Amino acid sequence: MLTPAQQAIYRPLVKRAWLAHCRQTGTAPNNRPAYDAWYRDQVHGAVGLWSTIEADPARDYSKLIDRFLVLVGAVGGQGVTISGWTPKQGDSFSGLAARAWRMEMARGVVPDGVDFNDWLAELLRGAGIFNGKAPDRKESFDAAMAELAIRAGDDYWIGRTAAAAEIRLRYVLACKMDELATLTGDPVDWRYCRAIYAQMNLPLTIEEASAPWLWKLLQALDTHIRRLGRRTKKKEVDKVPF
Repeated sequence: MLTPAQQAIYRPLVKRAWLAHCRQTGTAPNNRPAYDAWYRDQVHGAVGLWSTIEADPARDYSKLIDRFLVLVGAVGGQGVTISGWTPKQGDSFSGLAARAWRMEMARGVVPDGVDFNDWLAELLRGAGIFNGKAPDRKESFDAAMAELAIRAGDDYWIGRTAAAAEIRLRYVLACKMDELATLTGDPVDWRYCRAIYAQMNLPLTIEEASAPWLWKLLQALDTHIRRLGRRTKKKEVDKVPF
């Protein structure tokens, strides 16, 4: 059986795949018999089982995730061309974009109906790139790669684009602090983070924190928020259709 943490990623992905299947075939999303048959076939095709009850978290989880990622079309990112960048930059961007897209899809944070091109266009606009044309060769590249690195959890590119990554990470951390404050009902700021994550030896101010520090704190906050979010919801069983 998959772990609760794995289920938190797996179930939204299955839902997205089922809805995509319904749109393609004209099946009603609340057709339980159709869902049961479809779901069993997908699980069996991925890991040779008819249910995830017998799935091995270590052996089967990645296979199941890969199966449903394919079903929702999470295969974008290859061959992206940005005018103004070198071919090498384009190759690096394409590879990281594919990984970031798959990670976002697996985490269930991409809204329904948003495809890879829409998702990427929004990301590029944040880096000052419109209609596939970069205004420069370095700043826009660093900004786009920093954004992708954060979404993909890529330590290498977070380090390579440290200056741009720090700006983006501070913004994302501020959003996470607001989200945590809403869940707990208590003010959450940098001092709060230093107190609950004392083992990280965070610097006195967020401005002094480097990209690797900020990234580790972001991961910790994200995990904490997800844990609190799960506690506020009733435990669910496999009850799709949705």
